[in-house]
Amino acid sequence: MKESIFARLKTVKREQWILCGLAGLLLLVIRMPVKKEDPRIQMYQEKEKVQEQIPDVRKEYEQQLTEALSQVYGVGQVKVYVT
Repeated sequence: MKESIFARLKTVKREQWILCGLAGLLLLVIRMPVKKEDPRIQMYQEKEKVQEQIPDVRKEYEQQLTEALSQVYGVGQVKVYVT
């Protein structure tokens, strides 16, 4: 069995070896890891996430400020709007 494999390898032409080598290189290039996203894109996506959370933080601040001011003597009913 080994002898027949080695005999066949000896009959392979130079062009076929080159073709096999190029095919191997192509497989290595395809397998290489791809560069991650551009950091500017990643930073922009993070900025969008933060901006989505801002309204929730503003509502919390409004509620805390309203509670604090309503406890002050003589202030009465308070409505706070944060812009």
